[in-house]
Amino acid sequence: LLAGLIAATNFGYYVLGRLALPALPLTFFITLSTWAALEAVAAGRQRRQSTRGWLLLAAVAAALAVLTKGPVGAVLPALVTAVVLALPPGPATPRWPWKTGDLALAAAAFAAVAAPWYLAMAREHGVGYLQHFFVGENLDRFATDRYNEPRSIGFYVPIVAGGLLPWSPFMVPWLGAAWRVIRRSRSLAREQWWLLAWAAVPFAFYSLSMGKQPRYVLPILPPLAVLLARTIQRRLAAAGPAGRQPALAACTAAAAAVLLVLGVLLHRAKPLLFALDPSTGTIATGVILAAGAGLLVLARARRPAWLPLGLAAASIATFVSLHYSIYSAEGIEPVQKIASAFRTHWPGATASGTYHVFVRNLVFYTGVRQTDLTTLEDLRDFLARPDRVLAVSSEDDLQALADAHGVVPRRLERVLYFNPAGVRARSIIRPDPEKDLETVWLVSNR
Repeated sequence: LLAGLIAATNFGYYVLGRLALPALPLTFFITLSTWAALEAVAAGRQRRQSTRGWLLLAAVAAALAVLTKGPVGAVLPALVTAVVLALPPGPATPRWPWKTGDLALAAAAFAAVAAPWYLAMAREHGVGYLQHFFVGENLDRFATDRYNEPRSIGFYVPIVAGGLLPWSPFMVPWLGAAWRVIRRSRSLAREQWWLLAWAAVPFAFYSLSMGKQPRYVLPILPPLAVLLARTIQRRLAAAGPAGRQPALAACTAAAAAVLLVLGVLLHRAKPLLFALDPSTGTIATGVILAAGAGLLVLARARRPAWLPLGLAAASIATFVSLHYSIYSAEGIEPVQKIASAFRTHWPGATASGTYHVFVRNLVFYTGVRQTDLTTLEDLRDFLARPDRVLAVSSEDDLQALADAHGVVPRRLERVLYFNPAGVRARSIIRPDPEKDLETVWLVSNR
């Protein structure tokens, strides 16, 4: 229950839950598949029950993950399970826990759920569809920088720490525990090794990829939430008669400091949030600062059992404030303004494209199919078509197009745009509207 509370009140799931992406459904199916597979390993090794049901659940969940996003939905649960199977099984415990017939039945269930869609698409669009999807949309995203700029191998370290906020400070006690494990003065229980494998395998998998995106590592958070819950509960159980638990109090104070800093930064960033209603923004900032201050007071009280509930309440107050101040800001959004201009200029055009901006939402507001232009050459070729076309791109990308290829399209309408989903730390620490607000243009080739 505490792990579920942690998972429900962290920034990673809150932010991604407000983007129209398949990341959260994918994470759900990967988590379900991995959990069921590990239950199947435990049941098979202990001979306490049949593994067939768990294997079928793991297979069906993996198949649904594959339908949601692609082969990674099956690869991650399979890799985690393989690592767990490779760990020492313990005395008098069989390493291989499953019957061949049960595995075959699970494989058949996986194929029955996952295969029909891809077979139907191949029949409709040809085998080239399968190559485009499995190679272009999956393998290329993993192994090349076609879709994303290359990022360092340590890219996900701050992403995971930030995603678990405001609970991340409770990972600090792990450092001492890890050192004792390394020195062999402490051993880990079987389920701790399994949870570590569950978190480490996706982390390593995506860290080795070229195409890194913050949302890719969401499957890491559930096992980390369980480990955090174990840490907090053991610390609470160890609280002395005076009711003090200095480590938990210090971690809670650190979480309070995070919320206080967030409130201050949100206040500083108001010039960027030009769609923000000023009164709503002031109230939201005040609520977040009050939540941080209240949590700081709670950290000093001798009530360690209240700390996790207090942190969850402060987190919920913060999320509600962010929701009604940023994610549901009053007024017409920039994409809606571009869509209105689009409808004015659309008559006579035959196609429209988006280049790195409004890629997923312009089609919703216009009702017109948008061609996703992924490279500057794609934008150049699209604007070179003999028929009249429209395109949406930023000022910087249009300047790059002119510098690289000498193409200067006709500019029709523009809007200022600040994308909260793509915000950088510098934008919040030192907000600069001239640098952080993009000018987005609706252009045509004639």
